[in-house]
Amino acid sequence: AGQFCPNAGMSTLNSLLCAPGYWCKNGSYVARPTDGVTGQICPSGHYCPLGTPHPLECPSGTYNQFTGQNNISSCIKCTPGRACTQNALAAPDVTCTAGYYCPGGQIVPNPTKYVCPAAFYCPAGSTTPILCPSGSYTDTRGESSCSPCPEGFYCDQNRRCDLFNASMPRECPVGH
Repeated sequence: AGQFCPNAGMSTLNSLLCAPGYWCKNGSYVARPTDGVTGQICPSGHYCPLGTPHPLECPSGTYNQFTGQNNISSCIKCTPGRACTQNALAAPDVTCTAGYYCPGGQIVPNPTKYVCPAAFYCPAGSTTPILCPSGSYTDTRGESSCSPCPEGFYCDQNRRCDLFNASMPRECPVGH
């Protein structure tokens, strides 16, 4: 397996290795088979080094959209805002869940390491947390939207003392 014999009657001792980017089974007569029976070009979501008897899957957290790839480095990190939850993907398969953000390379759409922090919101597909705009706030983690600042309070992102409390409602000063 992973080899071919260009001449009928050759033994496996004299066989040659299948070309990189292709997989070969016993019975192939060419280094780059395309019949799908004795071998084929390496499919997307996989890679096939020299002498591959079957395609090797790109691991979860990665994908490969191209055929004929021959190295694990062709399995690229999952796109930010998405998750690659399975092996052998040709494209990311899931959007990051609302309330979470997904830097590249995620294997789940709701990574516990990337729960949206308080004072920020994370709609579905977020790559980074987004600070709540002035006039709104969040006071808990994992929010997908901001709430309007209550009457008699202000939430001003431009006049914050520290980032963590930036969007917390503050009482309006007397006379305002």
